[in-house]
Amino acid sequence: MVMSSDTNEEEGKVSKQTEAVNKIEEALNLCMSNLKKLSLPMTNSAKLKRRIYDALEALNMNREAWQTPPQKEFVIEERMKALEDTVKKSI
Repeated sequence: MVMSSDTNEEEGKVSKQTEAVNKIEEALNLCMSNLKKLSLPMTNSAKLKRRIYDALEALNMNREAWQTPPQKEFVIEERMKALEDTVKKSI
């Protein structure tokens, strides 16, 4: 359709965000790995693990939200297809 340059731009943004999030996730996993190697008291260790797990969980939840295209674009495309079908039928 008409939005090909916009789509390419959005895909580029998503790709950059994916790269950034993957680096953050890798860093958090490294933190968790290093934390397991330390011999901390259980309460400190549990608090730190919870903080890391919370951050990982938030990353994964938000990743799905910005990787999927907005619903608005789908609705517009569906309406355009319906309009094209209507025009074809009337001709």
